[in-house]
Amino acid sequence: MKKRTLSAFLAASMLIMAVPAMAAEPVSGELSEEVTWTIDENGLLTIEGSGAAEAQTGMESPFKNNKDITGIVMDEHITAIGDRLFEGCTALVSVDLSENVERIGDFAFSGCTSLLGIELNESLGSLGRDAFSGCTALQSIDVDAENATFTSEDGVLYDDDKSELIRFPSAKIVESFAVPYSVVQIDDHAFEDCAHIGAMDIPGSVSSIGAQPWYYLSELKEINVGQDSTIFSSKDGVLYDKEKRTLISVPPAYNAEELYIPETVREIAPGAICMTKKLKKIYVPASVKTAGMDAFSDNFALTDIYYEGSDAEWAVLYPEDGFYSTNSGVVNIDIHTNARVIEEPEIKAEYVDIPADAWYYEYVKFAIDTGIIDGITETEFRPDEDITRAAFITAVYRLENMPEINTENKFGDVADDAYYRDAVVWGSENGIINGVSDTEFEPDERITREQLATMIYRYVRFKGEPGLTGSGIGLDYIDADSISEYAYEPVLWCSMNEIIGGFDDGTVRPQGNTTRAQAAAILMRLNER
Repeated sequence: MKKRTLSAFLAASMLIMAVPAMAAEPVSGELSEEVTWTIDENGLLTIEGSGAAEAQTGMESPFKNNKDITGIVMDEHITAIGDRLFEGCTALVSVDLSENVERIGDFAFSGCTSLLGIELNESLGSLGRDAFSGCTALQSIDVDAENATFTSEDGVLYDDDKSELIRFPSAKIVESFAVPYSVVQIDDHAFEDCAHIGAMDIPGSVSSIGAQPWYYLSELKEINVGQDSTIFSSKDGVLYDKEKRTLISVPPAYNAEELYIPETVREIAPGAICMTKKLKKIYVPASVKTAGMDAFSDNFALTDIYYEGSDAEWAVLYPEDGFYSTNSGVVNIDIHTNARVIEEPEIKAEYVDIPADAWYYEYVKFAIDTGIIDGITETEFRPDEDITRAAFITAVYRLENMPEINTENKFGDVADDAYYRDAVVWGSENGIINGVSDTEFEPDERITREQLATMIYRYVRFKGEPGLTGSGIGLDYIDADSISEYAYEPVLWCSMNEIIGGFDDGTVRPQGNTTRAQAAAILMRLNER
């Protein structure tokens, strides 16, 4: 709060005192020479005059923290509502805005804990930051159909074309909320205090999610991200960035008692694992190097954190003299360093096409647990579907822990917002892949077995292995003569190192495609060398 002169303070105090603790009789005052107000014996605040209804410069609103105002009506000539004008009016239930209000200021209705709903008028063109924060009883925000700046659907507030989700009413009760596919941006605190959402679906259209205190969504069990998202991803209802380098949020009502953080994760965001109800054990891989403020705080059932790194690495990750303190809510938790995950979770039941007795079960489990190959949907991995050139180089890139890239994208058919963009650029930069031409990669084409073998061979050479140098060993597959000249040595190396094998009929099928399950098996074998 800004410092004020003594005279300003006295003037403000007189205005505040004009509103009695109990509105037993009408009281009145003025906000400016043009705007006056009256509160009747029933708590109805009437604002009359013209221009902006706002506190005078350097002074607090005369209505701030008023416990008696139950409703508000405005003269049609009122054009704006100032910052924090009705902040803390805890008895306020209804608001009738002037039809000519063009602006609502920052925190204008913040903390109005009894406000049930509001209709934004046709003229409104500007809505301030957190205008409805702390409105814990708010069930709907509706917008006049003629408003050109905002719109609403089922009481949820958006901008005019629904590309921006501005505010979800705190008291709105839904078992599941699907963010519309038109939404590109979810604003800061859009879901603050929303304690009645059971699950949330975020489509691939969303490219930006503002700061969200996810732990306020106390009944949220899962966050699911569309497979086509290039920015975000989810696993078992937990929210990550696309490459699973950052763990963004574990929902407070997350239904499991144990959390296994993928080995791709490098960072746990502030408040990411906070105020969960059932979580008892967290397994943190050594790959995690950064944990934000309150990353593990106030988990009601948590008893143990297992960290694969050393005591010294844990001290850097979560220092005792910093935010690892009683103030952060991390108390009575046993921290186990130098720990290994002995019993890893089974493939989740939601992958309905991965039976436990399938030959590829362990391979697919490896691919999913490490995050190198995602499922096609939340319920299907599709093991028998052919893998594409883009998907395979992405898996190799993830296996290499997604290093930084230093060159520009030269392929015209690889969009800069494609999930595989960095992987393709990295692969090209390091000689692991070639395009079909200097400017085309054909990312959606199915990769042949000889192309895949070539990619693997170039990758291990990139890693420092010498490769084959005149070994004199040949391939005895009956179709070995059909292997392209460029791929013969790579196929031979992969065969000798038991990365890629032949089929029961004695063939290697170099021009055949590779299924997603086969790719998982090949990558697990490569990783275990």
